[in-house]
Amino acid sequence: MTITQHLHANRARGSSANKDIQLLSRMFRLARVRWGLTTFNPCGGIEYLPETPRDQYVSDQRYGQIYEAASPVLQCMLEISTQTGARAGMIFDIRIGDFNEDRIELRVTKKRNEKGHVTKTYAMTPDLWRALTRALELRKKNRGGAASLPSDYLFITKQGNPYGKEAFKSLWRVVRTKLGLAAREITFHDMRAKAASDADSDVAAQELLHHEDVKVTKRVYRRKVPVGTPLAIRNWGAWRGLKTCWFVRTPPHLSDAKKNGSELLALTR
Repeated sequence: MTITQHLHANRARGSSANKDIQLLSRMFRLARVRWGLTTFNPCGGIEYLPETPRDQYVSDQRYGQIYEAASPVLQCMLEISTQTGARAGMIFDIRIGDFNEDRIELRVTKKRNEKGHVTKTYAMTPDLWRALTRALELRKKNRGGAASLPSDYLFITKQGNPYGKEAFKSLWRVVRTKLGLAAREITFHDMRAKAASDADSDVAAQELLHHEDVKVTKRVYRRKVPVGTPLAIRNWGAWRGLKTCWFVRTPPHLSDAKKNGSELLALTR
């Protein structure tokens, strides 16, 4: 399959397909600049697919349906995501020592430093604390979950392994099957958008998601359609007592006016 064919076959997921080609392009660039293995980059001059941000907003009612269909572990993940805006990978990476009654620290691997990640701190709330402690109790039922260290992962499978993409897909597949959802009708990442959309303002959403540019927050994650309020009728008192009024054209044979055209009369009843 050629690069163009790959893009053409994945038009429905333009953003992911573009990232595939960008990764391939970087590999060829490293092979040319660092290692001298090639002088050709097949990704040069490729026309990328247009990227349209998702507009799927998960309403409170829909979220309740998803929550009821989810397993207890996934329910904890849903609560953490909708309260902090955390991505799935950030939730998988939570360690037991990352939170206490005052705060929680989440690792953002998309923004790397010398440690390989950037840490974001959130103040602890009663709802978030309840979700985390519930997850900790569920952890104890899995293999090796009873004895835990601060460096151990909070979310582990029944076999005692940290959650990853494949293990998580099985949890989400159950929800999709119960609710009859299509493959990408609602995704877990939409919970991050719900957290941003439910924030009080664009700035509050930006701070929650730790975006450097508020334009990204507004364009991609603020998905709730604003509800407008109709304006009140002005000077309503002047219309009180006035009956229904409409305008008609006077038939030419009834008009005494010696004018061309018709005369506009206001009739009331």
